[in-house]
Amino acid sequence: PFLVREMAAPLGLNVKLLPGISALDCLFCDLAIDPSVNGIQMFEATDLMLREHPINTAAATVIWQIGSLETALFSSARSASGRFDRFRDYLLRFFPENHPIYAVYSQPHPMLKSQVHEFENCKIERFSSVLHSAVTLYLPPKTPSEVKNIELLSKLQDPNHLRKLTEK
Repeated sequence: PFLVREMAAPLGLNVKLLPGISALDCLFCDLAIDPSVNGIQMFEATDLMLREHPINTAAATVIWQIGSLETALFSSARSASGRFDRFRDYLLRFFPENHPIYAVYSQPHPMLKSQVHEFENCKIERFSSVLHSAVTLYLPPKTPSEVKNIELLSKLQDPNHLRKLTEK
């Protein structure tokens, strides 16, 4: 949408960007997860490997465009199983071999059922045929962060604490 907006001005066209339901919203619904618990981080698959971003394993991880891994070009052909070897090895720096990965294709039509495939990190190549460009990966936290501020935790359900935080 940003490219359309940029190109519209020289052509004398008016463009207005409007919010919509995103693939991320659908992913939360399809997996029935609450992103506010433990936090969430997102990466584009190839960029993750190019920049070698560190992954915070205490937060959930969303990885976009897995079907376009290692290329900026488009192909409708299925991925070869070896395409994901380098990616799997990168994830193994942060997650154990048996860590679950959810490959989610959220259907664009409400009458169709979304596709969710669950597999272990070490078995990603077995799912290469379903990892197309519209699939998003979700990795739950390895170990959620421990609560360190016990004093604040004790006040979360305290009405007196809420009164102190709000104006009358």
